[in-house]
Amino acid sequence: MSTYTIDTAGPLDVPDIKRIEEECRLSPWTVEAYVTEQKHPYSVMLKAHLKDSTVVGFLAGRAPVGGEGEILNIGTALAFQRQGIGSGLITEFRAICMKREVSAIWLEVRPTNREAINFYKSHGFIRKGMRPNFYSDPSEDADLMALVLT
Repeated sequence: MSTYTIDTAGPLDVPDIKRIEEECRLSPWTVEAYVTEQKHPYSVMLKAHLKDSTVVGFLAGRAPVGGEGEILNIGTALAFQRQGIGSGLITEFRAICMKREVSAIWLEVRPTNREAINFYKSHGFIRKGMRPNFYSDPSEDADLMALVLT
């Protein structure tokens, strides 16, 4: 088990975030999209890193004060999966959302990604609907999941 710390990710962390995104085969963002997202007023970009500063996980989300939050992207480097890093990122994002009086956290997930769905369910997310043709490469619908906080 690796010891890790969760902090706010900055522009210098984007290459590591992009590396993890590609390694995990997540829906691709451009480097510019991550940098732009970090500037959004409701953005919450978190990184999980080791003592030597190696980034091993990330979460990109939004948490508007008094609104509804969303997880836009989350990933853990393959060599560090199943060590609680994803759970730590979700827990930290949830805490930020609670401080900002966010009423619910939403996310989309591929219905064929049973491992991710089970992970989200273990954190209290429930399926609330479906978004047709949400994903590309390959084309697939998205399950819409939510965690109600209030």
